[in-house]
Amino acid sequence: MTSVPAFRNLVLSFAATLTITWVAIWLFFAQVPSGGGDGAGPWIFMGVSFLVLFFLHLLIGLGVFVYRDAKSRGMEPLLWALVAVLVPYFVGVIIYLIVRQQALAPCPSCGQRVTAGAVYCPACGKPMRMVCPSCKAAVPAGARFCPACGAAAAA
Repeated sequence: MTSVPAFRNLVLSFAATLTITWVAIWLFFAQVPSGGGDGAGPWIFMGVSFLVLFFLHLLIGLGVFVYRDAKSRGMEPLLWALVAVLVPYFVGVIIYLIVRQQALAPCPSCGQRVTAGAVYCPACGKPMRMVCPSCKAAVPAGARFCPACGAAAAA
């Protein structure tokens, strides 16, 4: 699953790459002498180049995000990344966000990746979370006492 620092790093690298590319295009066209007229041709080309590169970077970033997210959810990552990138008008990304499976969490007993809402692990049969012996409320991992009733949690 993509964490906040990883997402921030992705956004920062996207912005840095896009900025460097735009500056390189600007420096290149600043050196090109205008061939008469008002000299707007290089500026228009630079603006179009910037927009094309922006959307290209956006598609690559969406593809990387969908690939990592699908992989963390046990789905086919390459297939969904290609759908997200190649289906136009961001319809592929919207379809992926609608049909994606629940996040997977490791079983505390055997380590098998199981859907996050599962009560018992299908591989080993052990409960996925601790339960209070007196009130049967869910107890967070590592807690010594039940947050609902205060009873000692089973070890």
